[in-house]
Amino acid sequence: MSVKSFIVSESYISTKRYNIANTAVPGSVSVSILLVAGGGGGGASNGGGGGGGGFRLLNAALYYTTNYSVVIGSGGSGGGASTAGSSGSNTYITGFGIGTLSTTGGGGGGGGAGGNGLNGGSGGGSGLGSSGTGNLGGYSPVEGYNGGTNSAGGGGGGAGAAGFGTTGGIGAPSNILNGSNVYYAGAGAGRSGSTNGGGSNGGGGAPSTSASANTGGGGGGWSGTGSAGNGSSGILIISYPGSALFTGGTITTNGANTVHTFTTSGTLSHL
Repeated sequence: MSVKSFIVSESYISTKRYNIANTAVPGSVSVSILLVAGGGGGGASNGGGGGGGGFRLLNAALYYTTNYSVVIGSGGSGGGASTAGSSGSNTYITGFGIGTLSTTGGGGGGGGAGGNGLNGGSGGGSGLGSSGTGNLGGYSPVEGYNGGTNSAGGGGGGAGAAGFGTTGGIGAPSNILNGSNVYYAGAGAGRSGSTNGGGSNGGGGAPSTSASANTGGGGGGWSGTGSAGNGSSGILIISYPGSALFTGGTITTNGANTVHTFTTSGTLSHL
């Protein structure tokens, strides 16, 4: 079979849809891949919350005689002294048959007078300016939502909902890891708000608080001249039926599936 004759099925599974099976070609295995990018950092001085990293759940066929490179996006730094937070970076997997499957880092929260939230996988919340837009990668369905706008610092957008006022958008759930829903890519709160994206709902930070590790959550905005919360690094999880065909990441099982979890960059290597 030539490379040109091979077509990969790539389907996004939203939080309201169950995984769609992909048909593997000879020499490959059907897998589900969760990609979560790094979250954006919060802004300072009427600071907006950082946007959650982009969230995508895809199907693909991986060749079990091939190695795949995995890059985990880092979280953005919180702003200080009336500055915006920095955006998170992308998470992606690259290799034969799939090209590059990617999701976009969350936008940093705006900071200070006229401070705009940054665009990203989910947008950063406003400072005293406008909020950032989500789904920067242009995916359908979307990888994330817009940040919120509020004069006290808007909440960032999350993978499950837009920011609203000072409240950060909730993250999106997936049960790919262990059969129970875990939320990822929640947004950080604006400087005086609370966040639906905090804790179990996607890792987004409360005001001035950094996001939970390896959730892709956004950092919380800050009202003073100190530093706002940092965004969280992302995660990539691969699941397929049967026993392990690869090494790489932390290997666990979920029912009859083998699961590889990457919290740092690495290689999915064939056995």
